[in-house]
Amino acid sequence: MNKQEIIKYCATLPSTFEDYPFPGDNITVAMKHIKNKKWFALIMEVKGEIYLNVKTDPNYSDMLRSAYDYIIPAYHMNKEH
Repeated sequence: MNKQEIIKYCATLPSTFEDYPFPGDNITVAMKHIKNKKWFALIMEVKGEIYLNVKTDPNYSDMLRSAYDYIIPAYHMNKEH
């Protein structure tokens, strides 16, 4: 998926909106819940690559990282989630 496809998919989830959380950065996108304004997905571009940071349950995160070598903990986020 490319960035626009990820945004489009996230927008189909109930009560979500697209946000650009960093002033002057129109590349990084946070997908947030309308009610509490908390993000559940962060879409970033690093050195020309698209990264998708998704909040998950810690047990599910461990399972995914064990099953897929391309799923890694986000270096700048809570490593447990």
